[in-house]
Amino acid sequence: MLSESWTGAPQGEAEVREQLSDANPASAWYWGDYVLDPARRRPTCKGEPVEIEDRVFDLLALLLQRRERPLDRQEISAAIWGKRPVSDATLRQLVYAARRAVGDDGESQHTISTLYGRGLQWVAPL
Repeated sequence: MLSESWTGAPQGEAEVREQLSDANPASAWYWGDYVLDPARRRPTCKGEPVEIEDRVFDLLALLLQRRERPLDRQEISAAIWGKRPVSDATLRQLVYAARRAVGDDGESQHTISTLYGRGLQWVAPL
């Protein structure tokens, strides 16, 4: 579970990454052929590593940790970038990279779903 400070004011990137990595350090998430291990900060598919950027990992971990509800743009931006302003194009690229990393795209949203007017939500069963 996330610490209480997570829901407070936006933090710096290092603090966010530490919280995402430490949120559940003893376990990993498993869905389909994929595993996301917070300790390694890289997903694997069928045992092979999936190369992703740190922020893509942060988004995947955030969506997994809060999978019970959709996350809007402001919440994602604050969690990943803290107080730094982020363009919509940058956020779209991050979502695109996260979807590619888990075998989704804009059409087939088996893992990360866009709920129009509400945000993004993790939908793959764990």
